Amino acid sequence: MSLVSRHRIWIFPLLVVLTFLLLVAADVNGSSVGALVSGPDSNLIAGTPQVVRADEYVNASPLAVNQVRLGFPGYTYIGLTNMDAALSANLPTSDLTAVFRPQIAGYHFLSPSRGLAWQWWFPLVAGLLGMYWLVYVLTRKLTFAVVLACVGVFSPYIAWWSMWPATALGFLSAAAAGLIVAVAADRTWVRYVLAVVAAYAGVVAVLTLYPPWVLSLSMVFGAVVVGVLVDQRVPWQRVAAVVGSSTAIFSFTLLAWQSAHSTAITAIRNTI
Repeated sequence: MSLVSRHRIWIFPLLVVLTFLLLVAADVNGSSVGALVSGPDSNLIAGTPQVVRADEYVNASPLAVNQVRLGFPGYTYIGLTNMDAALSANLPTSDLTAVFRPQIAGYHFLSPSRGLAWQWWFPLVAGLLGMYWLVYVLTRKLTFAVVLACVGVFSPYIAWWSMWPATALGFLSAAAAGLIVAVAADRTWVRYVLAVVAAYAGVVAVLTLYPPWVLSLSMVFGAVVVGVLVDQRVPWQRVAAVVGSSTAIFSFTLLAWQSAHSTAITAIRNTI
């Protein structure tokens, strides 16, 4: 690959990240929290707050901002219950869970309103970059990778869910791409760094805590990874080493998280 082609690969990711940073810096989000304002909303730039999205502007966004005001507690009262905040994918906390929730990381070092902007746009960044990486790894076609990433992320379904599914889409795409590239890498250290990246991406996706997204996407991307490895006839010893180490890190991390929050998880199970 020529130096020019190598540089072209980074144009789309850089544009996505730059746009994201500008939107956060400008304190712009797509929240419908303006629906709570009586009369004209002076902060409204364009569009109309969607009253139907009460799950966002009544629950998710105010609760996240409240976590910031309270100092990111591990437990917070919601309704009449003192709830384990780590069991909600949208509540920033100060425990280890925060490492695997980059979509809400902005609340930890930005103002609450810019933290909301970070949370609003980050799923699109994750989705675009994850899909772009995977499609490029599979096809080696830059334009096709950009187009397919945009088609996948800017879909009505993702928009309806306030962009939240894009986090699972992006990180599971990245996990699949990471494993494919890791197994093909010639250098041992590159293989295992990418195995760790894949494991981390998988944990982030799982901790969105929405099984319909995670399970369905995992089956699709899992099939893609298996198909590529079979097609490339990669030595099974290398596949076992890379996939095995990534799976071990992924499993250990999730088991540790489950153990730390077992009381709340058991309580949720007992309500079904």
